[in-house]
Amino acid sequence: MLQIGDGVVVGVSGGADSVCLLRVLVALREKYELKLASVHVNHMIRGQAADEDEAFVNELCDKWDVPFFTFRKDVPQLAEEWGMTEEEAGRRVRYQCFELVRLAEGLNKTAVAHHQEDLAETVLFQMVRGSLISGMVGMRPVRGRLIRPLLNVTRDDIEEYLRKEHLPFRVDASNLDMSYARNKIRHQVIPILKEINAGAVQHIAEISKNMGALDEEIKHEADKVPVQYDRIKGSERPTEAHLHIENIVSRNGMVQGEIIIRIIENLTGKRKDITRKHVADVLRLIQQESGSKVDLPYNLSARKNYTEIIIEQKLADASGVLKAKKSPGNLKMTVEDWSADGEILRREDAKQIDYDKITSTLQLRFPQMGDFIVTTQENGSKKLRALFTDLKIDRKERAYLPVVADGKEIVWIVGHRLSERYKITEETKKIALLEYTEAEEDTT
Repeated sequence: MLQIGDGVVVGVSGGADSVCLLRVLVALREKYELKLASVHVNHMIRGQAADEDEAFVNELCDKWDVPFFTFRKDVPQLAEEWGMTEEEAGRRVRYQCFELVRLAEGLNKTAVAHHQEDLAETVLFQMVRGSLISGMVGMRPVRGRLIRPLLNVTRDDIEEYLRKEHLPFRVDASNLDMSYARNKIRHQVIPILKEINAGAVQHIAEISKNMGALDEEIKHEADKVPVQYDRIKGSERPTEAHLHIENIVSRNGMVQGEIIIRIIENLTGKRKDITRKHVADVLRLIQQESGSKVDLPYNLSARKNYTEIIIEQKLADASGVLKAKKSPGNLKMTVEDWSADGEILRREDAKQIDYDKITSTLQLRFPQMGDFIVTTQENGSKKLRALFTDLKIDRKERAYLPVVADGKEIVWIVGHRLSERYKITEETKKIALLEYTEAEEDTT
């Protein structure tokens, strides 16, 4: 958690926990040769009380010779702009400010004052909202550059330390506001649990530690499952993920959940609002018909496409990134003489057909109503829509598959199938070599 010569940003609100944290790090400063910087964020919610908190932390830092950085952020306004609660917006703002100072001062770690009751609250909160194992880990003592030195310390231990050291602290009245779910857990649920068992908080902390070990095993197993990601040009993140059903059906349910959440996180950068219900909805698609679909948070949807689950951004929210193809591509046709010892090409982007069987001008286009293709040597035909189903071609892709058409008869479904009627036979005298190239992607 701490190494000799570390530079540490310390989040200090002025409350008992953060005052304790700052004091402990100041006490360790010489031993560990620490460079410290205190960051206080005024959320502009509690008026004069918030201003007094800021002044208190400033005075404390002067006394202990710790550089002091303060930020004033209108959290209620930001919460409205970001579409989240003030609690969520406040947390985002604080960590943004911590990171600004860390980078500006050339420091390598950020310390926050979460303690054992905070950990228990988080585990209980995640449990009741339907979180998966990863959510019930709660908090880790070390997560990247973030450290929580007091995570195994109880609130009673902290207050006892402050009394012993004669250290003052501020009391935030909002911590008593029962409109916040966490305050209800802190002031109503946990006291009842302590009545049942005085060691309740410590036991929940131990569960969190065990969950952390289990979560590591789950993540290790999830790493073994391949997922194909597709990215549209101009998009920062992948816009679509393909997960083969055969790769997950035999996996443990917790591993399946981690895979689904990981996909969502890779597509959106978020995983906070994904619950057991969302994961169950996606996994239920495995047993449903191809084309079945469910909606997910963050403007995502999941659907079954024959042997795979596709999780993707909804077209309505794609802001023009996911565009319909304007051109099927380009087709070059070269007519050549053919002899029985000629070599048949085995390429997906090029095919040879019997030139004399063409009845009209060949056209490269997208599929149309009434299109059909000959599928047997006895000239048995099938509607293109039915063949797409046989070939398990995704419904979303069918409208934009390039086809070479001879009127309503399909000669070649590019990349998939050549008509039986146009194939080269022993009677073939001339061939048409068809070479396909994709259209350049429209970036306008």
